[in-house]
Amino acid sequence: MKKTKNILLKTFLLIVFISFLLVNVFGQSKFNSEWDNTYKFSSDDGQFKLKFGGRLMTDWAIFSQDDSMESNFGELKPGAEFRKIWFYNSGQIYNNIKYKVQLSFDGGEVVLKDVFIEMTDIPLLGNIRFGHFKEPFRFDVITSSKNVLFMENSLHTGFANTRSTGVMIHNNFLDKKISFQTGVFFNSDKQGNPLNSYDYNFTSRLTALAFVNENKTKYLHLGSSYSLRIIDDVYNIKSKPESHLCNTYLNTNDIDFISNLNLIGTEAYLVLGSFSFQSEYTISSVDRGTKDDYSFSALYGQVGFYLTGEHKSYKSALSPVGRTYPKNNVGNGKNGIGAWELALRYSSIDLNSKDIKGGKLHDIAMGVNWYLNPATKIIANYI
Repeated sequence: MKKTKNILLKTFLLIVFISFLLVNVFGQSKFNSEWDNTYKFSSDDGQFKLKFGGRLMTDWAIFSQDDSMESNFGELKPGAEFRKIWFYNSGQIYNNIKYKVQLSFDGGEVVLKDVFIEMTDIPLLGNIRFGHFKEPFRFDVITSSKNVLFMENSLHTGFANTRSTGVMIHNNFLDKKISFQTGVFFNSDKQGNPLNSYDYNFTSRLTALAFVNENKTKYLHLGSSYSLRIIDDVYNIKSKPESHLCNTYLNTNDIDFISNLNLIGTEAYLVLGSFSFQSEYTISSVDRGTKDDYSFSALYGQVGFYLTGEHKSYKSALSPVGRTYPKNNVGNGKNGIGAWELALRYSSIDLNSKDIKGGKLHDIAMGVNWYLNPATKIIANYI
């Protein structure tokens, strides 16, 4: 009961905060409103901007496994779930202050997703962000879930938590062709509270837009990232076969006596018109001081191709994969068929190292994506 009251109180305070901004701050200027795949407000002088939106995703799955798998990992039954029920408000205040409040209601509780305040246009530094958000590590993880090629991210997701509480500096150079993000973070719970004040991460990422044509239909993005993680507890990696409703097949179990953890990642993203290619290689190196060290790795490569002629839009260095805009939306009165995309991915993960027998997994995934409009899509995956 106490937990429920706290959740209700936080939600109420959020509504009061947003109402205060609307009435007391943004009321000082005349505002224009528009629909741009989310609901937007902007002041005539451009100093204030507001966006409201959400995300609703539902998953359905059926499974088949042999007797050996079932005896080791248990029975797999068909299932369904609301994978994501999210609401958010983001905006800009007095030109150089940005914020975002994104809440998740899936799983029967209110969970913080991206909740941060950001100062922009700081000389030399660029931008500085405070709050709870994604660490700049793993390309497909920092890509918005509404823009990913498959229903789930690749197998390396379990190497580190997705979001943490911390502070990050990020900036772009050479007409946004070079970018960096670097920050210090605490591992945090679903409410953004640090799990252990002695656990902290130094995470950095450097990217380059190697080439891009004028209308951004052809481009190559390359990047690398590194995270030094000081852990005063145990560390473990778990992995499902790229289906959230499936059983967990791989597990290192808890690894103790950790001095620090080193995560290294490389990323490549290529778009040539309707064709796209994306790949990453990730290493997790566990330093245990005088005891045995461990090393785990994962990689994937995936391709996508639009049958209807669209292309992947480039969003930003922070999260390059943008929204898909069908040439003819379904339901536009012109016999629109939306956008159709084929997808193929190979991925593997190795969680065996010395006496740790976490297992190996190799996945081949095939998919068909149907974009009814820029805000709605249906995905079918076979793994």
